[in-house]
Amino acid sequence: MRALDLLARASEQGVEVVQFADNMPLHAMDPGARRSLAAAAREQGIDVEVGTVGLEPDYLDRYLAIAGEMGSSIVRVVIDTPQRQPSVEEIVATLRQVLPGYARQGVRLLIENHDRFPAAELAYILRKVDRPEVGICLDTVNSLGSLETVETVLAALRPWVMNVHVKDFRIRRAHHKMGFLVEGTAAGAGRLDIPWLLGQAKALPHDSNVILELWPPFENDVAFTVEKEQAWVGESVDYLRRTLEHV
Repeated sequence: MRALDLLARASEQGVEVVQFADNMPLHAMDPGARRSLAAAAREQGIDVEVGTVGLEPDYLDRYLAIAGEMGSSIVRVVIDTPQRQPSVEEIVATLRQVLPGYARQGVRLLIENHDRFPAAELAYILRKVDRPEVGICLDTVNSLGSLETVETVLAALRPWVMNVHVKDFRIRRAHHKMGFLVEGTAAGAGRLDIPWLLGQAKALPHDSNVILELWPPFENDVAFTVEKEQAWVGESVDYLRRTLEHV
């Protein structure tokens, strides 16, 4: 799927915002292609949010420029890459270096909770930086890697949550019984308490978009896996729309 295909799919579903992150990296696109994508989004009445992975100052400045091109009010970032896992002190120093530029452009830099950092440590980083341009993109599953549930993460990071990734999931015992598997599901088909989550999102101190994120397990056949993902998109959007009417 190309970027324009994803935008068309969102338009078919009546979705108002699309987030392009590191699985479809905008910096790898030709500048002309980005301009065409931004124009198509405007024509279809869809807001674009941009995201990436990696906490290098020059790279974050590059994504600030891309946010300007795309009309994005945020840049979502996952801190760690396979090549670099910065310390807390390095993260604080980098954020302090780049955030004045984000402030001038009116763009917020949102750190996604991910495997390595527990919520209390992310809260410490945000308090240390102490700038309104930095916040949290709350993912509902990632922090299981730190042995934390979404309830724990939200309780610790509520003042800074400015974007929400709704990712439903199931936990099942592996077939050999020695451990568990965490797998994605369509929204509403897993263990995530989505009515509670959406109610919490509505009560956040910052206005927050809710982004549907799917983790379809690979089914040993690409075409079948893609077909299942497409079905999940429709099921998930319908479920979220119905649920939002009652929270």
